[in-house]
Amino acid sequence: MPRKLANLNVPESVWASLNEKVSGRLHAGRPYGLPCFETYQNSTGTFPNTPDSARCATIQSGLTKSDTLVAEFDSYHSASFGSCMATGEHCTLSPSILENPKQGTCHQGSVPDYYVEVAGVEDIQAALGFANEHDLPIIITKNTYKGRSATTNTFRIWTQNLRPEIKLDEQLTLEG
Repeated sequence: MPRKLANLNVPESVWASLNEKVSGRLHAGRPYGLPCFETYQNSTGTFPNTPDSARCATIQSGLTKSDTLVAEFDSYHSASFGSCMATGEHCTLSPSILENPKQGTCHQGSVPDYYVEVAGVEDIQAALGFANEHDLPIIITKNTYKGRSATTNTFRIWTQNLRPEIKLDEQLTLEG
């Protein structure tokens, strides 16, 4: 049975309400390489894009640096993770090809359409409630080395920057 497509046609006013609940940390997911391309295509159409040469150069210089990649929502350790395997659509860059801006189209690929950058438990609760109410397929993860954070037509709850308080339980006794 094929996976149900996401109902990402939630009205803008409803997305805006969620954005308020998560203190402005709701974002549209865009491919990492988008600043390097003149055209962008997602599920709603094809659009002109104004390349940002400085941002593109920064992105290209960080393509082989794990610490740079892990800090960004839309970047993956393997470029193929951001590609849609079913269609072959992607927005892939190569650190060895420094053409700027790139000709062609930057496709959404497997970058989730929307995400909440989680700062606390309340954000997770709001995002899960929203996803449940609007029947959205979700991904809950940090960036991974296995590409599990990349899936088309999804709503991602991004926990990369979640830093819960560490507590020492001096009463804890381990058995064994």
